[in-house]
Amino acid sequence: MQESIDLKAAFPHLAADPEWVTFTPIEPGDVPTYLAFAAATIAATIAWLAWRRQVKNFKIQEDSLKTQINLLRDQISQQQESFSKQLESMAEQVAFMREESLYRQRLEERGQAVLISTWPGEDAANLLNRSGQPVHSVVVTSVAVQGAAWNKGEELPEHFHHSHRRELSLLPDGEWHVPIGLVKGGMQLRPGTEIAFTDFQGAHWIRRANGQLERIHTNPIEYYNLMRPADICLPSYGLASRRTGALPD
Repeated sequence: MQESIDLKAAFPHLAADPEWVTFTPIEPGDVPTYLAFAAATIAATIAWLAWRRQVKNFKIQEDSLKTQINLLRDQISQQQESFSKQLESMAEQVAFMREESLYRQRLEERGQAVLISTWPGEDAANLLNRSGQPVHSVVVTSVAVQGAAWNKGEELPEHFHHSHRRELSLLPDGEWHVPIGLVKGGMQLRPGTEIAFTDFQGAHWIRRANGQLERIHTNPIEYYNLMRPADICLPSYGLASRRTGALPD
């Protein structure tokens, strides 16, 4: 081992300094150790700097990924809102088309029925068929449009069945009338007539004295519970003179 060098002796101007430093020379065998340590330190520093750079890059990538995720989330939200509006619009269109379809179906179902009507004439019921085709199983009933009497054919008293009701096997296209007893009474009573029939599609209807058209679910003979065999009446061509009552559509 080499002796330590006294810096105070070598440098007298340091004598006034209360502290003194000694320097031990490096042994020749320690040089590789120090060089290895220095190389390891430099490698560690380089590795640390690379790690820091990598962490920084990861942070940048993370921020970029977060930005992309937020943009994608906004796009999905906008697409969901747009899709929701499209669904609402489609639902409205479907509802409109369904209503229109039901309306057209109703018009088709009522196509012939709306063209059949009746109103009272002079001791007769005027019958009007403007459909171009006959209707079948026709029952005409005398009722009261207003006043203290029956207002519907279902309410006709049994003892008036022969005088205030007529049955026809069919009603051809055109203007017709059948003789029938009309409801009579006080000043406030207004006579009227109603007609029940089966159209060419097999649907059953009643045109009330007030002009209202109603669908029934069985043929008029069974609906009114009429006796068989029926007393079939043949209509006469043309209209009887009109009395006050409900007019056809």
